[in-house]
Amino acid sequence: MNWITDFITFPFLQKALIGCLILAVICGVLSPMIVAKRFAFMGSSIAHGALLGVSIALFLIDYILPPESPMTSLFVFAITTLVTLVAATPLALTTFRQKLPSDALIGLFFTATMGLGLLIHQSLGPGKGDLLSYLFGNILMLSTIDLMILLILGLLIFFLIWIKRSHWILFLYDEEAAFIQGLPTKRYHLIFFLLLTLVIVSGLKISGVILINSFLLIPGLFALKFAPSAKSTFTYSLGFSLMSALTGVILANGLNLSTGPTLAVTQVIFYLGSQIRDLRRH
Repeated sequence: MNWITDFITFPFLQKALIGCLILAVICGVLSPMIVAKRFAFMGSSIAHGALLGVSIALFLIDYILPPESPMTSLFVFAITTLVTLVAATPLALTTFRQKLPSDALIGLFFTATMGLGLLIHQSLGPGKGDLLSYLFGNILMLSTIDLMILLILGLLIFFLIWIKRSHWILFLYDEEAAFIQGLPTKRYHLIFFLLLTLVIVSGLKISGVILINSFLLIPGLFALKFAPSAKSTFTYSLGFSLMSALTGVILANGLNLSTGPTLAVTQVIFYLGSQIRDLRRH
């Protein structure tokens, strides 16, 4: 297989490339926020918690939709998002200026939702969908509806975050100052949770529950290390996310590797390479 021309020849690879790039843009914007807010564990927890929503969706789908329905992707996305939001809302509220350590609350949410999701699938939905594909990703499952969901989410994030990124930067780095200046910090906190949940659910087919955290964390780590200013962290993160995603997709196709793990490893290699280059300069 040709490493580059395959993406022009085969429609499924075109969808894979477009989906990865859209997810890279979305995560490139959110990643500095996750790292700056020290919510690295939070993203992983919501991702694993989304498994509960996937298990319920796979169980319900046979009773609601006809076989091979084109609305399957939208149904799984809607049910998974709804269940994950219902489960994560108490976590969002209790981690806003909470007295208990947030990592303890997040760990509780992580174990409870993922364990319940696996039990539901084992008991009620064996043979009703490939749960493994949602754990590690299967980019060949991407449909046109999945791409539309990612595109709409990208536009939503642009209008909610990118346009008002100066407000978000103040909220991320000095929440008390943002509150004093009149910013609705609790609303920002809840919007951040909502967007994080939507991004994770929409990216499950690309990176899976286990590996989505590489998209959410590594671009932000790179940006916060090398960006000369707070505002430019978004640009640096976006550039890193796009370059590593494009490279990962091409490598996965050329070497006939699974896309999710290849994307994760590529991002790690890019990040370690930047660290080694920075050490040599000093």
